[in-house]
Amino acid sequence: MKRGRFSEEQIVAIVLASKVRPRLSGADWGRFEAWSNHLENWEHVDHLAGAITGGLLAEEPPLFGRVEALSLSTNPWQRRLALVTLIEEFREDERWRPELESMAARLRTDKHALVRRAVVWARDRLQKDHMHG
Repeated sequence: MKRGRFSEEQIVAIVLASKVRPRLSGADWGRFEAWSNHLENWEHVDHLAGAITGGLLAEEPPLFGRVEALSLSTNPWQRRLALVTLIEEFREDERWRPELESMAARLRTDKHALVRRAVVWARDRLQKDHMHG
């Protein structure tokens, strides 16, 4: 995936990659981590997390170290990707609550508004699941 003005093509690439057979595995993480360097907006980040990285984390929890590393990136879209990946996985498995709470707390004062917006989303999700859990 290359940096560019072609938003729809980037989303199509993400959707197609999510449908690859055989299924994606943790061995594919590096490819999507590299792609995340070329993301330019929240929509691409959220599609990548929802279609791919959240599922990879679900399949291979040891990838959390890579997710955590993304959350420390200088690239705001990678920081958002880390948080949204955890939000996606937390929807399926509440055992990720401590990691999501910790990452959201750390990114609460992020300098990028759309990373902070993902923090609000994380807190909303944490609160809803706490109320219904």
